[in-house]
Amino acid sequence: MLQSKLKKSVVIALVIAVVALLSEILCIMRIAKTVESNLEYSEIALVKLCANYAWGAQETVYILTSDGTLYFDDDLTRDYGEKSIYGDNVHESLTECVLSAINENKSVYRGEERPEILNTLITLTDYESIDLKLRHSAYDMGTTSYCVLLIKDDSAKLIEMKQTGDYSSAAHNPIIEIICTTFDMTLSTINKKLG
Repeated sequence: MLQSKLKKSVVIALVIAVVALLSEILCIMRIAKTVESNLEYSEIALVKLCANYAWGAQETVYILTSDGTLYFDDDLTRDYGEKSIYGDNVHESLTECVLSAINENKSVYRGEERPEILNTLITLTDYESIDLKLRHSAYDMGTTSYCVLLIKDDSAKLIEMKQTGDYSSAAHNPIIEIICTTFDMTLSTINKKLG
C-alpha cells in the first residue's frame, strides 16, 4: 500500500515536472519569435507625448532612438494649425510628426546609446499583443502617452504602450512598466546634462 502511494506521488511529480518543462519551452519559443520579429526593424524608437488642452494647446514629443539621440519638439501645434496631433487618426498623425522630427534632425542631444537594459527589454517585448483599455481617471491633467515607433524600410508603425492623465491605461505587462520608467529616468538624466 505504501509503495502504491509512493508510485502515485512519483508519477504526479513527474507529470508536474513535464508540464512545467513544456511550459518553459513554449515560453522560450515565444520570446525567441518576438526577438526575431523585433530584429527585423531598423529602429525601435521610444516616444513620449505630453498633451494638455486645459489652458490652450500644449503638446510636447520626446523621441529616443537606439543610438541615444533625443529628438524634441514642444511646438507641434504650429505644424497642424488649430488641429491637435490627437486628431481623428492619432497614430498616423503622431507617426508623421515623429518621422518628421527624425528626418528634419530636430535632435537636442546625441549621447551614448540607450541604457543596455532598456534596449534588451525593448527587444523582448511583443508589441503586437498590446491591448490598452482606457479608463477616465482625472480632469484637466492632460495626457502622457508612451509609444514605440517600429521602423522597417520605408514604413513605420506607432504602438501605444501606456497612457496616463485624464484617461489612463496600461498594458498589464511589468516589462512595459520598466521600459516607461527607464525611459523617464533616461530623459531626466539627459535633461540634467543639458542644464
